[in-house]
Amino acid sequence: MVEYPYHKVAAKKLPDFFKTIQTQLVPQKIDKRYIKVLGFKSSYDEKIPHILRCLGFVDSNHVPTSRWLEYRDSNRAPAVMATAIKNDAYKQLFETHNDAHLKDDETLRNFFKYHTKDGEEIVNKKVETFKTLCSLANFEEIEDDTQSASSESPKTEKLVEKIPNVELQNDTGKCVVNINVQLQLPPSTDSQVYDKLFESMKKHLFSA
Repeated sequence: MVEYPYHKVAAKKLPDFFKTIQTQLVPQKIDKRYIKVLGFKSSYDEKIPHILRCLGFVDSNHVPTSRWLEYRDSNRAPAVMATAIKNDAYKQLFETHNDAHLKDDETLRNFFKYHTKDGEEIVNKKVETFKTLCSLANFEEIEDDTQSASSESPKTEKLVEKIPNVELQNDTGKCVVNINVQLQLPPSTDSQVYDKLFESMKKHLFSA
């Protein structure tokens, strides 16, 4: 089972801690001593390093990662937090509910009850911690990189249709064929896209 992070007493203290990431020097290691130096002296605050590890802000040795550095940029911080929540700490939750950050408490409680062995009190703390972290995130800023390469390739068979043989005669007895081909080109900066399109035109328009 996945171990979901939580603060035992006051998850509302988490925003204050994440603010220090943007204002304090980057430490060599995040441990209990460092947490206390910042003013988080409760024994319950000792959960903070674990929460950071689940979010990918520190590695297994509690050393700050590149995500910690990215979060120091206050403009990027909400998107960085959203990525950490959705892709790391609560990946399974978002695979179950792709809009988990918008779900009500009961839906979240049911998820944590099903996926953990925790009692009601801890489940409620996990819900509170999740919602507090989400308050620091902007999920709309996460880029959608799920679009497949195939969706960017033009379907040339649909853009260009084979023109049937046309035999017309004018006053001189010569055949005259006028062809007006209108193409709707897909937006792309890949030159291969257009190479394939004109290759298809040659095949369909000029082959016997």
